[in-house]
Amino acid sequence: MNIVVAVLLDEFLNTMGQLRAQEEAQVAFQRASEADKDPLDPLYQVLVHYRTPRELTVHIRGLYNRLDIDCNGRLSYDEVVRGFRNLPVFKTTGVVNVLLMCC
Repeated sequence: MNIVVAVLLDEFLNTMGQLRAQEEAQVAFQRASEADKDPLDPLYQVLVHYRTPRELTVHIRGLYNRLDIDCNGRLSYDEVVRGFRNLPVFKTTGVVNVLLMCC
């Protein structure tokens, strides 16, 4: 009888150890994937939907023109900040701030 209890206890402990290891691996994976996030991820998610280089170029030019508030052909820091804050893809100021800190 003692042997049966010992075997059951050993199996239980092994199973619990495996479950804990799996849970720790999942938590580590989630932390790693969160750390790998790029401030430009929301913009990337929009850009990946374009099927041809021409279509992407047209939309990038449109974005550039939208950001170039004074229409001088150049983007100032203020134009980029104001423009990004007004883009629907960047709904929070926090995302823009993180993005601009990386530049």
